Amino acid sequence: MCAAAVIIRIAKQKYRMRKKEANDYSLLADTETKKVKSEEVASDEASLSTAHSTELTLICNTIELSPRPFVVDSKEGAILNLKNCYSNEWIAVRILTNNTTLSIYPTKFLLPPKRISAAEVTLSSNKMNTEVSSRILAQWFTLGASCPSKNVTSLWTRPYCVQRDKWHYKIIRIYFDFG
Repeated sequence: MCAAAVIIRIAKQKYRMRKKEANDYSLLADTETKKVKSEEVASDEASLSTAHSTELTLICNTIELSPRPFVVDSKEGAILNLKNCYSNEWIAVRILTNNTTLSIYPTKFLLPPKRISAAEVTLSSNKMNTEVSSRILAQWFTLGASCPSKNVTSLWTRPYCVQRDKWHYKIIRIYFDFG
């Protein structure tokens, strides 16, 4: 119980540090932009490219899972947000876990390009197996630019419409708050 509280505190501290780093990057970008504007630049394109050189890289052709760290409250559960970062591709997503005391709804869904969906993660029992390190596996594959005409359940049953070597996945660790 005490170890879980320490892990949650560490995870929250790392989250705050990442947020602070993101702020520092945006301040750096603002400072660089002001420097470029104050100096005489021969062309507008040069100043624009200099300002863009300090921006954070855009995430595309993947999915984003948030919040990070993912903390599940023992009483209320948590919401896992999934964002489709593909610019013109529908994706089929399924979410799995290695912990039998966790319930996830929905586990399978279709996600249009550049849209966000959510899954609810709850503890089905207050008895937690502390030996099992809990993780969520998000699997997905692309389906093309148009809305698929298949049921999402049939997309994840054999024979699969997309070869398994074209599947993608992300794994995130789950932290628990029993307070």
